[in-house]
Amino acid sequence: MITEIPLELGHVVARLHADCDGRLPAGQGRDAPEREKNFLTRALAVFALHHLTGCPLDTAVTALVDGGGDFGLDAIYYSAPAATLWLVQSKFDGSGRGEPALGDVSKFCDGIDAILRGNFIPFARNAQIIGRQQDILQHLKASGLQVRAILVYSGLAVVSQERRHLFARLLSTFSPVSDYLEIKSYNLTSIHDWVTGADEAPGVPKLELAIEMPAGLRRHTKRYMAALVWRIWQYFGKLMGAGSSRLTCVPIRAQLRSTTESKKQLPKNLNISST
Repeated sequence: MITEIPLELGHVVARLHADCDGRLPAGQGRDAPEREKNFLTRALAVFALHHLTGCPLDTAVTALVDGGGDFGLDAIYYSAPAATLWLVQSKFDGSGRGEPALGDVSKFCDGIDAILRGNFIPFARNAQIIGRQQDILQHLKASGLQVRAILVYSGLAVVSQERRHLFARLLSTFSPVSDYLEIKSYNLTSIHDWVTGADEAPGVPKLELAIEMPAGLRRHTKRYMAALVWRIWQYFGKLMGAGSSRLTCVPIRAQLRSTTESKKQLPKNLNISST
């Protein structure tokens, strides 16, 4: 019996090649199909980070850590403006069906657990993760840190109860009463929406938000509020669409604008100013 490949998969593959050919090296494997699968798995992690965080594609490429001893982690990325650590597992399946194997998801959860505990022993064979060990440990100490773990895969199936149970166990350990850790999964339908822009809201003409703070704030409080504003924009960005927005928040204006990453990523239609 021949299983029909979803049309959405072809659109996704074309986008992954358009974005990552020339940015990523050729895939590894014994034959052409295996090398293509390896390439597209890595490209999927890059595209997911680019879409979800707004970071440039080239920056997302540098977040890749897949290889031997990665313990299920394909990419690790820290967004300084949002004080958010992103942990990614990506899986490409050329059939466009199904979901990641239970063993792969279990290993991913073990990798998340190890990172959040600051335990790098499981990653001893992965030079990329070990090379970033000190940076990751510093990120884990960041004020107001949030961790976002994402499972992104090219199958149409939704994540099954067995896999959700693994996620729930992690959440009960690290984030029982807060949003410190969130785990989300994105299947072929979600990825295709990213490619076509179907996940974007039509937008509203204008959004104004004023944050009032006393003048004598400590420096670390200003940094925290800068991260807060960044998160607000991430949350409302799709709502705005092509509209314009205005954030009034005088004490943190310089702090936010001085952040290298936010300079690159803040959209032109976001205006931070005083009144």
